[in-house]
Amino acid sequence: DGDIFANIKNQSVTLNDSKGIIFSADAGNSITSLAISSDSNIIASGLSDGSVKLWNIASKKSDILQADPGISILSVSISEDNTYLSAASSSGKLSIFDIAAATINEILIIEGEMACTNTTFNSENKLIGAVFNDGSKGYAQVWNLDTGAKITPKLQNGTPITNIEFTDEGNSILVWPDNKLYAQNSGTSTKWEISISEQKESSSSYTSLISQLGGLKLDD
Repeated sequence: DGDIFANIKNQSVTLNDSKGIIFSADAGNSITSLAISSDSNIIASGLSDGSVKLWNIASKKSDILQADPGISILSVSISEDNTYLSAASSSGKLSIFDIAAATINEILIIEGEMACTNTTFNSENKLIGAVFNDGSKGYAQVWNLDTGAKITPKLQNGTPITNIEFTDEGNSILVWPDNKLYAQNSGTSTKWEISISEQKESSSSYTSLISQLGGLKLDD
């Protein structure tokens, strides 16, 4: 909601609001990435030893999830409904956990061809998109969380890909490498390449740009 922010220092994470510290804990290993649930109750920290440390602020309980033992976790994310957690590692493994279940369990494993550097869930919490990079090139792809099926071909690029996100309606993805934006419907191979020279700093810039194009429909 914008009122809470996190500080990370080595193995420790601290949450603050306008009044001061509201949560502080030691992860037990170097923190490489962090995600906070939409209700600000769950904190997930990806660690350099391949695990993810979860804290539930309300219950004061914590869990350790073994995502890719011995391999650094590069990115963690939590779905908007706080049901799923993704953990992406430098080996290319992407693990998705059901964190709303009575017993947290791993529901899907995706083995990428390069390091998995970024993931995102769609607004309906049915799809997950991921970016894979090897330092010189990258690709993005989308999977169905229920079936584990790939629902897009690889969106490949000759340079590393910076980020991926779903558009507001949740059925199309935005992927930006360097100064280009690719828009691809999550159910088809149709795509557009749009050159961008300036607006490349934030996801909101890209969402705004798409709306300004006046009727670019990704399902045509």
